[in-house]
Amino acid sequence: GTVMDTHGRPGPVGPRGGRRPRRRVVGWLGVIGAGAVLTGVLASPSLAAPVGHGGRGCPVALVPGVPGCPVADGGITNTGVVADDPNAPQPMLTDKQRADIAQMDRDRANAPGLSGEGSAGGVLPNMLPPAGAPATGTLANQALQRQEKTYTCGPAAARNMIQTLTGTDYGEGFFVTAMGTTTNGTSSDQIRNALNAKFPGWGTWSLSYPKSASDVIRQVYVDVAQRGRGVIQNVYTLNMPYSIYAGHGLWHFNLSYGFDYTGVGYVQYAEQWDPSKFYSKPGYASYGKWKIQAAELYTGISQSINKAMVG
Repeated sequence: GTVMDTHGRPGPVGPRGGRRPRRRVVGWLGVIGAGAVLTGVLASPSLAAPVGHGGRGCPVALVPGVPGCPVADGGITNTGVVADDPNAPQPMLTDKQRADIAQMDRDRANAPGLSGEGSAGGVLPNMLPPAGAPATGTLANQALQRQEKTYTCGPAAARNMIQTLTGTDYGEGFFVTAMGTTTNGTSSDQIRNALNAKFPGWGTWSLSYPKSASDVIRQVYVDVAQRGRGVIQNVYTLNMPYSIYAGHGLWHFNLSYGFDYTGVGYVQYAEQWDPSKFYSKPGYASYGKWKIQAAELYTGISQSINKAMVG
């Protein structure tokens, strides 16, 4: 699909350092957070989970040059994703948190989807724009700090989410500690639990498991338009746009921060993974703010380890 920057131009765009001014938070839904400004300016089918690290039936050991297999990324196939443990004890939720999660479920169910999409995803000929609201919306001052270690994609995505939401940069190490991240990475459960424990005054986070591109854009719409915050998603990058990842298959977390129901339907997301920070010749430049088809993002989520969004 066509990859555009946030101004509708081809190619990447993203901050390269410098301080962001703290802004009063006003959007078409009013005050939504202490750093997140919402603006209204601004197709791939469902695929089975990959086999091993290669995807599309590729072997666990990456084989550069084999058709359909990912390109080796300096020996890295995982930027920090651990599978959720269904048997792990979960923190007790307050009555307010349980009520918040129930309301989020209702909001997602009632949010606009993609009108041309079948139950299994796929062709998206027409969008169904939000009733009474702009068809596009972004968090205008979305933070984008680079991921600092090869296994800290979860903490890095959360850092960017919370900086935009609160106006404060807590640093990546804060989230590494809060989530219990190890050199193996972080699970979706750990991200959700840390956000609920450390930022209860900013809402409640839960996991959702999209079954279509409609579900993806619904989740982003609800979080961005109604809660003034981004959405962290677990993705596998092999079959996401080649112009971003150049066929590199990584288990990964990153952050969505905008939606666009026009055309074929798009999601804007912030990619904190910068290969040039770790390799002298990475062969691709994923770092930046991207606008891709909602169906393309769904493909990445559907092939990931946990297939989850944290919103």
